[in-house]
Parts: sequence; C-alpha cells; structure tokens
Amino acid sequence: MSRLKVIYIILLISLTGYGQNNNYAPAFWKLMSYQGEVELYGQYKEIYSFTALLENKQSNLLYSGRLDLNTKSYFWHPNFMVLDLSLGYNPGAGQDVSILMPDYAIRNSAHYLNARASFLNKQRARFSGFFNYRDSYGNLENLTRINTKDLSWGGNFDYHNRILPISLVYKNFNVEQQEEYTDRLYLDEGYELLGNTKKSFGKLDEHEFFYTQRNYSRELVNSYITINNTSNFNLRNRIFFDRNKRYLFTSNISKFDQKGTNPYDRFWLVENLNFRLPYKVRLNGMYKLSSNHQSGIENNNQDIQASVQHQLYQSLYSSLFYKNTNNNHSNFNRAFDRLGFDLNYKKKIPLEGGLFLNYNYFLQPEKGTSKGENIVVVRESHLLTDGIITLLKLPNVYKETVVVTDESGNFIYQENIDYILIERDEFLEIQRVPGGLIPNGSVIYVDYIADSLGDYKFDMVSQNFMARVTLFNNNIEAFYRFRKQDYNNVETDSDLAIQYIDQQTYGLRINSKYFSAGFENDDYKSNIVPYNLTRYFVDLKATIKNRVNLSLKGSFTDYHMIQEEGRTQSFLDISGYVNYRLGYNTQFDLRAGYRKQDGEGIDLDLFIAGAEITTEFRRVTVKLIGDLYRKNYLITEKNHFNAVNLRIIRKF
Repeated sequence: MSRLKVIYIILLISLTGYGQNNNYAPAFWKLMSYQGEVELYGQYKEIYSFTALLENKQSNLLYSGRLDLNTKSYFWHPNFMVLDLSLGYNPGAGQDVSILMPDYAIRNSAHYLNARASFLNKQRARFSGFFNYRDSYGNLENLTRINTKDLSWGGNFDYHNRILPISLVYKNFNVEQQEEYTDRLYLDEGYELLGNTKKSFGKLDEHEFFYTQRNYSRELVNSYITINNTSNFNLRNRIFFDRNKRYLFTSNISKFDQKGTNPYDRFWLVENLNFRLPYKVRLNGMYKLSSNHQSGIENNNQDIQASVQHQLYQSLYSSLFYKNTNNNHSNFNRAFDRLGFDLNYKKKIPLEGGLFLNYNYFLQPEKGTSKGENIVVVRESHLLTDGIITLLKLPNVYKETVVVTDESGNFIYQENIDYILIERDEFLEIQRVPGGLIPNGSVIYVDYIADSLGDYKFDMVSQNFMARVTLFNNNIEAFYRFRKQDYNNVETDSDLAIQYIDQQTYGLRINSKYFSAGFENDDYKSNIVPYNLTRYFVDLKATIKNRVNLSLKGSFTDYHMIQEEGRTQSFLDISGYVNYRLGYNTQFDLRAGYRKQDGEGIDLDLFIAGAEITTEFRRVTVKLIGDLYRKNYLITEKNHFNAVNLRIIRKF
C-alpha cells in the first residue's frame, strides 16, 4: 500500500465517530482561537552591594516591551491534529552605571515558546509531541537572582483499550541556571522515558506497572560533574478477597538501578494485609524488605509489623502493635523488637468544647554489633525547616566527609552557600542557608563517615502523652504534650552516645473570624542539645466594606541552648498585605515582609516592601509599582535596592 493511501485512510478515520467535532470543516489549516497580551515596561533601580570586602553602587534604567500570544488551531480536522502554541518575548535592555564598571549596557530579556501537537485525539491510539523553551530571570526567596534557560522536547503515546492500556512519555531536556551574585552555573541535560500500564481482572483487583529510564549529566561548573543512567521498575497490586472489600492485600515491588558516576542499586518490597473484622476490629500486617548498594556499602533491612486496632463508639480508639527490625550494614548489624500500645480518646464537653487525649507507649530491646570499622552512612534523609533543629543521626561524624545532595543524589549542595554545619557536642547540626538552593521545608540526603558505635545492648522505653482542650467551637485551644525517652540495661564497649529525652510542651491559641494568636513553650531536656524554645504568633485578617482587605502575620521563635551558656537562636517573621479597591477598575496593593535571624552562621536582616496601583480602562491595564529591598547577611554581605516600575498592558 502506497504512503499516499495510508495518509488518506488516516484522514478519513479522523472524521468518523465523534459528532461533536463534525461541525468543523476539513481544511489544510484553521485557526480556532487566540488570545494574548502586549505590554510596555520601564524600570529605574538603584543598587548597593557589599560582598567579601568589595563595595559596589550602581543604578540602571531598564525598558522593555512584552508580547504573549496563545493560539489553538487544527490541520485537516480537530480529530486529526490540534496545535496549541504559546509564545512570549520580553526584550529588556537598558543602561547600568556602577562605581566598578561605569556606564555599561545591560540586558534582562525573557522569552519562551511552548508548542504541543496532538494527533487523533478521539481515537484509541493517540499521540502528541511537544517543544518548550524558556529563557527568564527569577529569584530564590528574594535573596538570590538567577537566570534560567530551559529547553525540552518529546512526545506522548497513549493506547486506550480494555485489555492492556499503555502510556509512554519521552522527554529530552537541557537546563542552564546561573546565579548572578555567586556566579554559580548549574547545567542539567539528558533524557527520560516513562511508561505505565494498568490492568484489572475483575472488580476486586487493580494492578499497575511503571517503568522509568533516565540518562542525564549534571554539573556545577568548576565544582563537580555527574553522569548517570538510571532504570526504575515499580509494580503495584491491590486485591480484595471478598465482595464487601473487608479483606485487602496490597503489594509494592520496586527495583532501581543507577550506573555511572554514582553507581547505586536498590530493591524494595512492601506487602500489606488489612482485615476489617466484626465489632470494629482491624488486623494489619506488613512485611518490608529493602536492599541497597552504593560505594561498596551494602545495607539490607527487614521489617515485620502487626497491629490490632479497635474503635469503641466514637470516643476511644486503641491499638496494640509489634515491630521486628533487622538491619544488616557493611559496618554493623542492628536488630530490635518493639512492643507497645496506643490510646486515643475524644469527648464533647460543655461550652461547645472538646477534650482530646492520646497516650503512646512502647518497649524496644535493641542490640547492635560493630565490625570494628568506621560507619559509612549513605543517603540519610532529613527534612530541613527554618527554626527546627536537625541533627545528623550518628555521633562523632567526620565533618569533612559530609556530602549533601538532593533526592536524586546527583546534585551536590555546597557548604556555607546552601547549608551550614554546626557542632553540637558529639553531634552535627545541619541548617539550610536562606537564598541557597535548598528550599525551606524540603528533604535532603546526607552521606558521611562516623566513628564505630562498638557493640551495645539496651532496652529503650518511650512514652508520649498529649492533651488538648477546645472551647466555643475551637475559638480557644489549649494543649500539653509530654515525651520521655529512657534507657535501661545499657551494655556497651565504647562511649556510645544515646539520647535521653524529657520534653514538655504547652501552648494556647485563640481563634476568631478575624484574629488568631497564641504561644508555645517547648522545654527539651536531653543529654544532647537541650534547649528551651518559646514561640509567639499572631494572624490578623479584616475586610472593610468589601473595599479594603487587610492581612498581618507575625511569629517570633527564640531558642536558648541550655548546655551552652549564651548560645541562642531567634527567628522573627512579620508580613503584611493591604488591598484597597479605589473604584470599579482601580486598586492599590501594599505588601511588606521582615525576617530577622540571629544565631551562629545564620545572622540575617531582611526587609522587603512593595506598593502597586493598578487601573483598567476597557482592555488596557496600567500598573505603577515601587519596590524596596534591604538584606544584611552575616557581616560579609549587604544587598540594598530601590526600584520603580511602570507597566502598560493591552489584552486581546
């Protein structure tokens, strides 16, 4: 069959079976819709910076125009091919006067192009191709300015059927990101292939298979380069054993293999049984097996868990649980059994209130055997959040061996730029640096080497208690938490650092429609980094005659390191917003934020404010914007600027 006949048959197929699109007449090319914006833009900015004993003052004038256009069109027929096209261009240019480099031209251009072509959209077998390019400027937490160039292209293929639906995605990417102030250049390029399929043999089962192949190169120029190829297989199963869906089995099997600069492989198996029995009784069982290998280090872990849960009316929930863990590491073996119970009680009380109680207890006999070598830790995960102390899990860490990466393990963060390490007796604390590449509240992975723990044996006893009282439909809330971690029958042949904890936390919160405020005190007694924390917070919201919206948030957190006299950390955050609608088409916005951090390696004084007045006439929008920025970080860095912007936007 000739190629021309094949094309003719495909064009005929695309016209059949979908009456909702048959009102479109066949055409070589037809524009279906379009919309966009045109903008004229001007900015005047004054900048003062002081970094590493280098002072610079500069001012610049930037002017630009911007065009954004979005179109949808089809070739031959919408059932055959639909083309979505988005493009934008912002050719920023201006003049910069500096005491270091006087009177030089600057560019702040930003442009993008996104295209997606979808074929045979109403057929079982459909596919699409895409192309995306963006060159733009942005910032990290208003502290670090970055220029990002991102190019990606690829395609999707979907085959919908009742036997075995298939979905495939291919993406080729190239990202270049440069920080203006630190001059760090990050390169990321490669491709990835993703596939998945789903299958059910009846109404009581679901099965899904995923496959991912990624080949990429990541480089922080003048620091490191990593080139890796990864494959990941994942099979998920969900099976009910009865028509009432009371007995459920779930399974998750995963195999990850990485070759290249950082060889790494992992196998993961998780099997769950969940039975709903009469009298509101539940039985749960889980088996988990994980095995990984990296840098010559083997780490095999096996968990067995079981629990019995019961719900008495709506008030009392109780659970009895058991866990057995065996961890076999190249440098040590660790095993423990955990047996405990959990109680949750809730009760309505007078004054439209509620009483909530929780108590958790477990006993954990644990035994560890060392192989006489230093411990090599690979991919230890931590959640980094401002104002929360985070310690590496093992004591006596060799600081020079610490390597911090992202989830992939292939982007290496830099000490004193993205994070800092602080010695806390035998332990190391890790904190992110504001404006670095680690976002607040993100997970990082740490590799390091620590001294051997030796052989040890102990019985750990853990207790947790929480009480919370609410009144007047949660308008008043008071809480108390207690945590105690103790050890009995301790036997060790080394100076094992184990953490005794006696923690009491209490607080009060008052809530209303327009107002929320409270405080929290945390008294953390421990042989390792004891502290006392006090946190105050307030949140105000108001609307005046549907014309003025006000918002004010503030929090102050004060850490006092009990063991280290004079060692404190404090965090003050204040932010506010005012929106005033002057008329039907005119509004005024004022925003401001202030953050102050005091403490070793984290001193920061940052103030950001901006005001904007916006008016619209027909389809023309005019914006006048003012910005103020003051940043003092440690004693080595200052960045101040003032800016005024005028924008005129026409939508079509």
